[in-house]
Amino acid sequence: MPVFLEYNQAPASPCNDPNGSPPCGSTDASALGPTARWIGSPGDMNELILSGGRCRPARTLSLDEVSEHVMRTYPLLHEPGADYSYSSANYIVAGRLVERLTGRSPNLYLKENLFDPLGMRDSFFIAQPTGDPDLDRRINEGVVAEQRDRVADISLITRDGKFPQEIAPGPDGRWDRLRRGWRYVYPDGGMYTTAADLLAYLRVVRDGGMRGTDRVLSPAVVKLLVTDHGFSHTMAFGYHGTVTPYGQGPGTLDHLGNLMTYFWYDPRPDNPVLGVFLSQRLANAIVNNNMADGLRAIFRRFVPSVMRDAP
Repeated sequence: MPVFLEYNQAPASPCNDPNGSPPCGSTDASALGPTARWIGSPGDMNELILSGGRCRPARTLSLDEVSEHVMRTYPLLHEPGADYSYSSANYIVAGRLVERLTGRSPNLYLKENLFDPLGMRDSFFIAQPTGDPDLDRRINEGVVAEQRDRVADISLITRDGKFPQEIAPGPDGRWDRLRRGWRYVYPDGGMYTTAADLLAYLRVVRDGGMRGTDRVLSPAVVKLLVTDHGFSHTMAFGYHGTVTPYGQGPGTLDHLGNLMTYFWYDPRPDNPVLGVFLSQRLANAIVNNNMADGLRAIFRRFVPSVMRDAP
């Protein structure tokens, strides 16, 4: 499945004609922002999706509706197990599988099975109630106003100082940090968390699935998390097989998240290191790409300094 594609390079769907004009969603408040002319990350782009006989912005739809669109529209790039490519769409399908098999939204399932057992008190997906009582009971349980109040706003570090054209802003032309009114859980980039929570997660990975004397992750799951599957990736992390110019060593696990965030685990037997770098900076990721500038700052300055100064 593709990552980001401009509309005229994307597969045809009931709401996208690659040979026609770019899709144009409603820009009123009910649409939760305009529609970008890109596809591949429906929450970011507010992609138009056929639902109830009309084209509706993805942010107004359920995970079930968005995942159905993904599976119906995006072709496989490779046979399963034959190769690796990053894709937001795969996380959407995985999130829907969790919802379908467990009867819980990804937010609730992760809260019950990962966040609470690890003491990750500030990790969640949905920032604001939608106004639909039945939906809010399922997707917003356990998220309190005090947590929402601490969600940081973003700053732009785009090349031209404008909002990235491949990401749809909120109704007021800015990114809505609280995702007010979203029905879509956004499993491919929508988790809020803190450095303390990410470090709690990395400690459990480092300790083989244990939190103190309690087992949180099974040995089989830990193996999926830490073992290279043959494409310099585990099931959850990038995997470094050799020393890199930026400080990572053999076996280092790392993950680049949304808004220029990065966390890693270097399992050096003499001195394991856990690191988290969080920012709220929105860069250009596709058009006028300056993501590499931020990565250089993280990898060449921040990561080596942490590795050097680690006790």
